[in-house]
Amino acid sequence: MANDTYLYSDRALFAEIAKGNENAFGVLFYRYHTKIYYFVLDIVEIDVLAQEIVQDVFLKIWLNRSALKDIVTPGAYLFVIAKNRALDQLDKLVTERKFKQQFGEPVFLATAGSEEQLFYKESLALVAEAVKTLPEQQRRIFHLSKVEGLSREAIAAELNLSPHTVKNHLGAAVKSVQQYLRANGRVVVLVLFLTFF
Repeated sequence: MANDTYLYSDRALFAEIAKGNENAFGVLFYRYHTKIYYFVLDIVEIDVLAQEIVQDVFLKIWLNRSALKDIVTPGAYLFVIAKNRALDQLDKLVTERKFKQQFGEPVFLATAGSEEQLFYKESLALVAEAVKTLPEQQRRIFHLSKVEGLSREAIAAELNLSPHTVKNHLGAAVKSVQQYLRANGRVVVLVLFLTFF
């Protein structure tokens, strides 16, 4: 596929993804991820959970890509997967809530398959490698923001910097990580793990 990938139909994208074309996967993701996010958000009503489900949906698409060539209606296929995943997560939340009420502590259910878990671990390891290449200040700010979940204002206060400086460092860090992943041919990881940064 050339630079006119956006001109391809969904079925053509599925056919290309089935062959392992990561660029086609990226196009499909950007074509549908916002629509699926809001669709799922209407079901689960939790922003972070909706984002995780979007990632899960597209991860399943990539891991099971060999079957995509036989899908006639890709859009409907994506939304069915998203709906099923969202309902599964709601059931999980209900189960955890009941367990906590009864026993006083949460239960953690492993819903992902072994292949998905392995993909996540390998991908997170690659992101960690990318972060190690950052300058010390950028690396520290990236960690505080993306791992510890601190706001720009909180990071600025902790490091004695202005929020604007933190924003610039964080933007540069994310861009560098994206470039590292792209240079290592991991478009799928780039799409799934950096979209919401």
